[in-house]
Amino acid sequence: MSLARIQAETGIPHETARLILHRMGIHFRHVRPVYGPALSELNFEAALLLGLHAGDGYLSDGWGISIGGDDHNMVNVVIGVVRSVLGVEPHVSVRQDSCVVVRSGKEQVHQYFKEYGFRRGKKAGTVPVPEAVIGSKDPMVWTGFLRGAFSSDGSFWYKERWGQCRFEVSSLRFRDGFVELARRLGFEFRCYSYVHHGGHNKLPLNLAYLGTRNEVQRWMETIGSISDTHLRRYHEWRMRI
Repeated sequence: MSLARIQAETGIPHETARLILHRMGIHFRHVRPVYGPALSELNFEAALLLGLHAGDGYLSDGWGISIGGDDHNMVNVVIGVVRSVLGVEPHVSVRQDSCVVVRSGKEQVHQYFKEYGFRRGKKAGTVPVPEAVIGSKDPMVWTGFLRGAFSSDGSFWYKERWGQCRFEVSSLRFRDGFVELARRLGFEFRCYSYVHHGGHNKLPLNLAYLGTRNEVQRWMETIGSISDTHLRRYHEWRMRI
């Protein structure tokens, strides 16, 4: 049965059915279609995808992005953005650690990220905000990139009535570019760097945080996140204040 037929007969959305089948070890044989060329303009959706890639994406022989297994709605949003921006149907799989990987090996996808300055290989300590985003005069482009980057490398933390938005990355250029875009939209993040001595990652970590209640609320309501985890924790916090 096709995914469309499964949806018609069971009422289960086809992307949900796809994830369930992948978790059961069932693989699809058909070739992923190409709907058209990748988007040529830099708009909100394109900037959102660039922010997601800068945070949790990878570029090798193919392109892909990893998403937490609990972020079901985020998976659907990413799939939709890949279709509309990159013009392809992505392959979706589930790793043993329950993370969902949305990926594509199409050449036009690789070329798309290359044109925005991303290169093959590791990028954690060196990735910047793309020059096209920094140079844009469109606040919606800044907002899209910030939402994508925060959804990937940000976190929402709270204790009792105190909430905080955090953005923590290995790349100083990425952190500082993120803070600059946020400043253009009226947000003043505080920053510091430190060396994390636990685990295998010995790169310095560069953190930016927003801790004033009104600013945290304004960030989550105007910039926001597509991460189910962030939105759930924000809702829990709002119920306390």
